[in-house]
Amino acid sequence: MLAPLSQEHGKLVIAEQVLIVLKRLHDAGVRAYITGGWGVDALIGTQTRPHADLDIAIDSEREANAINALEAMGFRGSPEVDWHLVRFVMRDTEGREIDLHPVRFDEGGNGVQANVDGLPSFHYPAGQLTTGHIDGQTVPCISSSLQFVFHQGYEPRPRDEHDLCVLHRLPRAGSRGQ
Repeated sequence: MLAPLSQEHGKLVIAEQVLIVLKRLHDAGVRAYITGGWGVDALIGTQTRPHADLDIAIDSEREANAINALEAMGFRGSPEVDWHLVRFVMRDTEGREIDLHPVRFDEGGNGVQANVDGLPSFHYPAGQLTTGHIDGQTVPCISSSLQFVFHQGYEPRPRDEHDLCVLHRLPRAGSRGQ
């Protein structure tokens, strides 16, 4: 049974939509990794709660491609969350949200995402970029170790607490698949 979640903005993002978004980004040449709640569920291989949004780390060099691909699907920029170098949200007419995190990748596959107000950047070591499964399909995501890091530094909401409980069931090693 899925844990409850209030719908803060609109319709929930379902697994099929996650897979469609990833395919469209891939077809547009955008390197992308699922983070956030869907990233946690990908690591465990099953959906554990409803999702109000989809968090995706994207290659900042292909940001325009990502925006074009999502606009072709009916998503538009949301002025409520637009810290463009750090993260920005695109929303469709039904209220589904995609939270995009532009990441600058180096030749070794390591990524850096800017932060707000001079706070330390977010780092995506190549060894922490892995795969998981959504609806039986392999998807790119971040490791459980990186998920733990990204769940620090703020007061967790109930859905964050749920995600952390799920993450505690997974190994924290930085190897592939974890």
